[in-house]
Amino acid sequence: MEIQRESVMLSAVRAFCKALFGAAGFLIGLIVVGIIALVFLGGGSPTDKTDLLIAPDAEGNRELLSHATPVILRINIHGVIGMDKLTGKTVELQLQDSQGPMLKKGRVKAVLLHINSPGGTVNDSDQIYRALEVYQKRFDVPVYAYIDGMCASGALYIASSAEKSFATPVSVIGSVGVKLGPNFNIYGLMEKYGVKQLTLTEGKDKDMLSPFR
Repeated sequence: MEIQRESVMLSAVRAFCKALFGAAGFLIGLIVVGIIALVFLGGGSPTDKTDLLIAPDAEGNRELLSHATPVILRINIHGVIGMDKLTGKTVELQLQDSQGPMLKKGRVKAVLLHINSPGGTVNDSDQIYRALEVYQKRFDVPVYAYIDGMCASGALYIASSAEKSFATPVSVIGSVGVKLGPNFNIYGLMEKYGVKQLTLTEGKDKDMLSPFR
């Protein structure tokens, strides 16, 4: 009888452990699935969201006006273009939302680009520039740029979409362009010592940066 009682107790303990570890495994699985869902489903929503902010007037007052009141749409070009919330996609969404449903269509009478950026990626800079160009022509809305700090490279490219640009006295305004190199040319040295080089290419100027040309 003693042996039988011990066997029953061991079976009960074993069943309890199985149930406990099974429940723990199920909970861990739910946590992992939840984390994956947050990463893949919720990761892009904060970046793509357009925030509506009521800016103060000349006297510093913030007041919610009627839906028929004309407004100026301010778009911040702050930081590195193509990073965080400053991408071609986010600016396009802001422009789209300004013509409904966030604002009544036709309410925006001008776009103000508030710029403080060293530039960024070529693709995003070009996407923002073209989106502003399309917006101006489609809705007949002028675009103005206000530079408060730095405006270089891709930021200046975006600013060129504006009809007029303004800047603070200490703002740093750069240029649009790219840099390759430094590149060295040793063609003359090779000719001096009778050294020849052969490169097989297909297409015009495929080896334009070759130091042997």
